[in-house]
Amino acid sequence: MEKLAPVILFTYNRPNHTQKTLTALASNTLAHKTELYIYSDGPKETTDEVEVFATREVLKKFLNSFKQVHLINSKVNKGLATSITEGVNEICAKFGKIIVLEDDIITSKNFLEFMNDCLVKYEFENRVMAISGYMHKVKLDCDDDAIFLPFISSWGWATWSRAWDINNASENYLKKIEGNEALIYKFNLNGAYPYFEMLKKKKRGLIKSWAIDWYSTVFFNNGLSVFPKESLVVNIGFDGTGENCKVRSINQSEVNEGFTVRKFPKRIEVCEEFEHIVQGFPKAQISLKSLFNNAKKELAKAIRKL
Repeated sequence: MEKLAPVILFTYNRPNHTQKTLTALASNTLAHKTELYIYSDGPKETTDEVEVFATREVLKKFLNSFKQVHLINSKVNKGLATSITEGVNEICAKFGKIIVLEDDIITSKNFLEFMNDCLVKYEFENRVMAISGYMHKVKLDCDDDAIFLPFISSWGWATWSRAWDINNASENYLKKIEGNEALIYKFNLNGAYPYFEMLKKKKRGLIKSWAIDWYSTVFFNNGLSVFPKESLVVNIGFDGTGENCKVRSINQSEVNEGFTVRKFPKRIEVCEEFEHIVQGFPKAQISLKSLFNNAKKELAKAIRKL
């Protein structure tokens, strides 16, 4: 295998999640050969300092778990969207390829192997713009271990500078799509996901999302992502502790440690089961645990302000 891609991990104020994420990543078969860059965002306010610094103490425990670990601690709070955009820009420009994780993504032991295999295999295939470690629970009738789909996932992903650089030069996608109902329907994955609403909300300042820009870039460049047939990651952030998904949960598969991607599609084209896949997206549901944890977090912050 060629030189492995660097991994970049974004953390903030969740030491327990970060511990689990790094423990799983360190158990990957290629961890000891992998260079890891960890971006720790600064506290928004003084009430966040305890958890931010506790998270940074967790990071120090894993300094010897990888080929090399670089800790980048921000003194100010940039927010997740800015942190990811700036961090990916920096590391992707330096190495030409990158694997990206957030602090609530638990990986299987074969995650890094799949990512690096795809980064090498599709390096010069311009239509392949991203690699996803996540796949939702859906029964697929295909022999291949991986498939191509015309969208992205932000739960453990990878890309090349050739694709990410296009994202940095992205156009006003909302302007390109407004008023075209047929294009909106296609952009929304045949009505399966409200991407167009996300674009409108971002323009109005209601959300801060780097992922909607990245998806838009892939969509308008007729790009594809490689997905594993079974998920190589699980998201543990649906517990009310994060900035997103505060009170929602979705039905996810447990990571199958025995699953390894060995057989890739012969042709680079959208999987024939695309419609079945997108219509099978799990629906977000209100989670009582998330509600409780989010309320507890807000109460603790209010008490610390007193």
